[in-house]
Amino acid sequence: EEWGPVNEDEPRAGSRHTQAERAAKYWNAAYTETAHKEWIVAPSEVIQFLPPSDGRATLDILEVGCGDSRLGMGVYDFYDEAMGPNAATVTCTDVSLVAIDRLVALQAADGSRKRPRLAYRYADATDLRATFATELFDVVLDKGCADTFQFRGRTNETPRLLAMLFKSVASVLKPGGKLIIVTPKRRIKGLKDSVDWHSVVRHPLGEASGALVSNKNSASAYSVWAWVCTTKPEARGASPVGEGTAVVAGAAALVSGEEEQQDDHPPIGLRRLRPRPKS
Repeated sequence: EEWGPVNEDEPRAGSRHTQAERAAKYWNAAYTETAHKEWIVAPSEVIQFLPPSDGRATLDILEVGCGDSRLGMGVYDFYDEAMGPNAATVTCTDVSLVAIDRLVALQAADGSRKRPRLAYRYADATDLRATFATELFDVVLDKGCADTFQFRGRTNETPRLLAMLFKSVASVLKPGGKLIIVTPKRRIKGLKDSVDWHSVVRHPLGEASGALVSNKNSASAYSVWAWVCTTKPEARGASPVGEGTAVVAGAAALVSGEEEQQDDHPPIGLRRLRPRPKS
């Protein structure tokens, strides 16, 4: 079983079930049976790595594998409060419609806060081109999504699926766009081999404060890392998203970066969008 404890009754790769269908089956059941949980760290701990809006264009932000996390709401509120109502749009995606319905319900219950540019949508993170156009987003957020492909003990699909995930994300990022991965993994398989990134920087985030994807030793303390991967700028002299722009008041100070070089950068209507029918 690729998204939790091994279940020998689950169909494997090469069967008539796609990995997205198997993932949806697992996570639909998981979110039906469990209460809300925030994965890995609180949304507020991710905000510090978001690029500021320059005020001239709206930032388009995508979250993959959102589950029932409030990260999308937190990101939307940060930009709305710090930089204005048109600073960013946020689209939260998952293969689990149960998780998406839960987030829509949470948003509806928050009657005091309207988020007209925040959307929840079905999408397979390993095949984002099936849902979105190329070079559409400035930032892609992954808080635990890549982990669901890494915490598996008895399958050999991890390298292939991670490569699919990173290539899929890179295809929908604009030139100079950023993939921000929050994970307890100090090393991420295939991250640098799958995509020719402009830069890959790892930042320490301290210990995990939320739930972890792995069921093993879940009560133990884990160190958490934020990986910031930047796609290559479109043309010589162009700056990646968020670089060369002053960080706005309210954004947290950056922690020191590791790996290669330090990065110098420091949510579309309340609706659940169904997957498009196959033609």
